[in-house]
Amino acid sequence: MVKNYFTEYDRTSSFGARYRVPLISRLYGEDEIAEVVDSLLCPEKITLNAPGNLKVEKFEKQFSDFLGVKNAIMVNSGSSANLVAFFMLTNPAVKNKLCPGDEVIVPAVNWNTSITPLYVLGLKPVFVDVDLENFGMNIEQVKNAITPKTKAILVVHLLGFPVDMDSIMEIACENNLYVVEDTCESPGAQWNSRKAGSFGDISTISFYLSHHITTVEGGMLFTNNDELAELGRIIRSQGVMRNVQSQEYKDVINSQHPTIDPRFLFANIGFNFRPTEMEGAFGVVQFKKFNSYLHDRIINASFWNSELSKFSEYLILPTTASAKAKNSWFFYPVMLRDNDRFTVKDITSFLENKGIETRPIMSGDFTRHPLFGMFDSRVASELNNSQFIHNRGFIIGVHAGIKHEERKYVVSCFEDFFSNR
Repeated sequence: MVKNYFTEYDRTSSFGARYRVPLISRLYGEDEIAEVVDSLLCPEKITLNAPGNLKVEKFEKQFSDFLGVKNAIMVNSGSSANLVAFFMLTNPAVKNKLCPGDEVIVPAVNWNTSITPLYVLGLKPVFVDVDLENFGMNIEQVKNAITPKTKAILVVHLLGFPVDMDSIMEIACENNLYVVEDTCESPGAQWNSRKAGSFGDISTISFYLSHHITTVEGGMLFTNNDELAELGRIIRSQGVMRNVQSQEYKDVINSQHPTIDPRFLFANIGFNFRPTEMEGAFGVVQFKKFNSYLHDRIINASFWNSELSKFSEYLILPTTASAKAKNSWFFYPVMLRDNDRFTVKDITSFLENKGIETRPIMSGDFTRHPLFGMFDSRVASELNNSQFIHNRGFIIGVHAGIKHEERKYVVSCFEDFFSNR
């Protein structure tokens, strides 16, 4: 019945009624639902607290192998992954922990939940400008932003564009800084033949509905540091030892507290950021489709780069600025050159009326939002590129639900817009 439903749904309404080319598309079907139903029929194993959560663990293993990182910890969202990452680095169990007032260098174009953990923990974000070619933090500005208070760099691989991680890791090594990679928008992106998310001390990813693959809601952390990984598992699950993987570590802690039931031994702070087996079920099926989805995104972006280049007098199209970079295309970003003939609002309104959904490039310049003035921050340099992106950028969808007909339709709409101007 489910299979028949999705067959009919895809035949009659591949997208929604409002948009012919939406920013996101439903990219799951009967296989994911069957796997979820299978989990629902095993209620004793449906949460992470239950023994034998095979689907969550399998999904963690799939993605850790994919990135080439030793440990993966699934949580209930990418936002939670970012929170856990910095709760780990500020925890008393960590020898060189971050402390309130310590500075973390961040890009000015990002997303709120990348920065929120810093504010929550009393850390001080130091904003640097980004490059127009890859929307990532400018390397020279990162170097210039370092002070004796700088303790970490938060790299955000925005929109599927990898940051120059060779340079970032060199800076971090020279200055003894932690590196956290927010890879929520860029799974599959590569820098110098190495996947984004495999460089830093900790990295994060999101599986929200709009992302490359989805568990509807969900996220994951990655680290090669076993001690950090166990701490992350404790923080994820209310501070108890139950989901720690190292039996030796469990035995040591339990032996030190023989009067406490080991199932309810609170070893550290914790939250309920646990995923369910249903999310794990979604993930293991979606992971099989990841390479196909990524291929489709690359095809769509390449087609538009080619076909829209005739409007380069007015449009700045996304490119791969370095031969070392391989993009994974979360959305397709477009920026307008300065001109007196039309505005960003003119072109986005036109596209919206044609059924092509648009939105700004993530937060734009984060320092222009009300939140920025509510907490302690520092702007390390002029944010000229971030402001340009804020004022003159927008994005359209590039997901695997967009096929050849939709690709051509998008080009035809741009042609219609420019032909009238």
